[in-house]
Amino acid sequence: MAGTEKRLSLKITARQANFLLDALYDKTVETDHYLIGYRNDENPGPLDTCCDAHLARFKDRARQREALVERKTQLQGLITLIEALKPMSETSDEPEHDPEKSDHSND
Repeated sequence: MAGTEKRLSLKITARQANFLLDALYDKTVETDHYLIGYRNDENPGPLDTCCDAHLARFKDRARQREALVERKTQLQGLITLIEALKPMSETSDEPEHDPEKSDHSND
């Protein structure tokens, strides 16, 4: 059962979808920032193979980079999913409160 993924059914408003998208975009930017710090080398360089400690560090960095690339892929998938659902949630029954459109000119 380790290979099966659970499904989640969820209802969100357009405003909640916007908040979720903002958070996912922020996490994507953060992940990109972390990825900049990792070389995209598939093979270790001469300094990475000089001893077992450096080779282990190279392999550890490669695993960390791979995890970040996987996280970015998952984030992009979620963003695509939420963006595809967003037009449906924009037509929901719940009115969205927009503070910019509120009439407080008489206050």
